[in-house]
Amino acid sequence: MITGIAHGSFDLLHIGHMMFFHWCKTYLNSIDSDNQLVVLLSSDKRVKEIKGETRPYLNSLLRQFSLLQLRTIDQVLISHNGLPEIEEIEPDYFFKGEDTDINSELFKDEKELLVHLDCSLILVPIELELHTTDILNGTL
Repeated sequence: MITGIAHGSFDLLHIGHMMFFHWCKTYLNSIDSDNQLVVLLSSDKRVKEIKGETRPYLNSLLRQFSLLQLRTIDQVLISHNGLPEIEEIEPDYFFKGEDTDINSELFKDEKELLVHLDCSLILVPIELELHTTDILNGTL
């Protein structure tokens, strides 16, 4: 079985997120039908650290429940930074949106672990430029 991981906040699930997960699952299916897509969901504490005190809009249990309703996702784990789970799962693929700054300090430890695990980093094309922050701020 091959395993792919997507890691993020996924606060206020929207069509852009759904398209992202669909792309990830389609990619995995194109390689091997025996696959699983695991989402590492950033904990409420981690989202506050990254996005500020007003976030997340929905708590981690509500975000987890929402994600589990999508057929493209096989498992959702709540995690503070994702590193222990990534190391334990040993994924074959790690998915991030193509707008991710993979050279940022925020992504440094994940990137080093992926290299150590010989895990392929896949930058997913953004089919619809939509961000939760824009929705919450009414700036669409």
